Amino acid sequence: MTTSPEAARQYREFCISKKREVWEALIQYSKQAKHIEKVYDMTTVLQRVQQECLVFALDNGIGNPDVHHAAELIFPLSMQKVVIQVLRPYFLSHWANFRLAGYNPIRKIDHGIDLNEDLWTDQRKERNQQYVHDFTAFVNELKTGIVNANRHINAAVSLYIRELAASMVMHEKQAFDNELRCSMLQEYMESLRIWADAMTLQDAYHLVSDQIYKDVFQMLSKNAYEMVAVQFPQKFREIITMKYCLMKTGNYGRDALTKRLIFSVETNLLIASVDTKTILQAYASCVEALREMDSSCVVMHKVCGVIREYLKRRPDTVQQIITYITSSKKNELEKDMSKTVRSAMMDEEELRGVNDDFLPENMECKGWDTWTPNPTDANVGDGAPGRQGVDVFNMLVSVYGSKELFVKEYRNLLAERLSGSDKKDAFFEKRYLDLLKLRFQYSELQHCEVMLRDVMQSQEIDCRCENVRELTPGTISVSGCITSSHYWPKLEHETTTKELADLYPPSLLAAVNAYEGMYSMNKRDRKMFVYKCVGWVFFLPIFGLKM
Repeated sequence: MTTSPEAARQYREFCISKKREVWEALIQYSKQAKHIEKVYDMTTVLQRVQQECLVFALDNGIGNPDVHHAAELIFPLSMQKVVIQVLRPYFLSHWANFRLAGYNPIRKIDHGIDLNEDLWTDQRKERNQQYVHDFTAFVNELKTGIVNANRHINAAVSLYIRELAASMVMHEKQAFDNELRCSMLQEYMESLRIWADAMTLQDAYHLVSDQIYKDVFQMLSKNAYEMVAVQFPQKFREIITMKYCLMKTGNYGRDALTKRLIFSVETNLLIASVDTKTILQAYASCVEALREMDSSCVVMHKVCGVIREYLKRRPDTVQQIITYITSSKKNELEKDMSKTVRSAMMDEEELRGVNDDFLPENMECKGWDTWTPNPTDANVGDGAPGRQGVDVFNMLVSVYGSKELFVKEYRNLLAERLSGSDKKDAFFEKRYLDLLKLRFQYSELQHCEVMLRDVMQSQEIDCRCENVRELTPGTISVSGCITSSHYWPKLEHETTTKELADLYPPSLLAAVNAYEGMYSMNKRDRKMFVYKCVGWVFFLPIFGLKM
């Protein structure tokens, strides 16, 4: 402590006189900070200034001087931005040597280092390691010496870490087709953490790590619409990166992401020039991508809810969804439906406002110790099990508004595919129907079950008729689709007069009668009515003696 106002004034003037010397040395040696010798020289300057200040205090009877007071004179807090700028070359040089000291061409994290491997020798590696080791003395002198730059270093190194993270992230995106992989982000952050630990500046890393994840999430959010609605699953790895950032930051930016996605969907997708099939494809991609990104499914329900309400107003939505589910997306949906453990699917409107904890499948006490409340940004009335238990199939069916309408439309499409084509695949349709039974009650699909049974029985009768025809050459081959009138949708057919029906060629009429007889033999208690104006005929015309 100073002993008098006069001694304090003298000490203050002496420290101010040394301020110019310290700053000139810092600026001069920063230009050559990549050489450890220059860092040695700067460390020597700091040690010498500290020694001179202490000697001056002793010679003038000041006693033990206030270090913080001297530091405020040499490195004032008001000049923190300048301090950060001046120290930047020193720490960035240390980072470069730190990475080169641990360089390994096999590790993915080192792919961003531009280095001629032919020049990479053990001597170079040893020199880099020596730089990293000796740089610690410079850091310690800044933190604990007379300049007491510890007030500035944490803020400075935090900014350097943020800058380095941004640089590596952008390099990663340029090197790998504008894609940021989660594994690379994790390795970059781990390398920065180890670097801060090596300088005993762990606090600097923890001050800024959360902000780095926020920066990465905000950067990726700018292209979120293309990732989830247009380029999924090609951009699956970037979606995982966004999920990781959400986890690290406590879902920071999720609400802003939701608003951005809704705006992009309304601007680019939900317009008259986009056909329903394209909207359904984007809808399914959004469901899969947003489920993967946000495990709470809050974003998915809000964004997909906007698309669903728009689809309900389109006249061809119902038919397009059935075609999409049973044709375009059938392989992916089979995997989703086969994973389910639910025996029935409830309408979304039926679940709104219901306490999910009292649903039958949730009445058991399993998982009580991992229960978490709904997120604050979740829609009111959406319970966690009902919100998170959905998949692409559920979300597509929910567009209908009720599962009864979906089943009715599926029944009509199934009837058309089974009766209107000679290339029907009853076994495929049976497998798909079995998967639907995992989501719907049996009574809801009973009509479809009977329809498939009719087709399989028709194929059996076709085989028997074909065996009989082979024994009687000259007869016409007939293949029929027998339908149970109570279960099949009403077939559309033209009404014909008796005279037109009698125009059947005798050979064809005989074949049809034989088919009716075969049916009567197999189904003695039933009668078959033939629609003579429904179906098709294959024939080969012969003109003269040439075909």
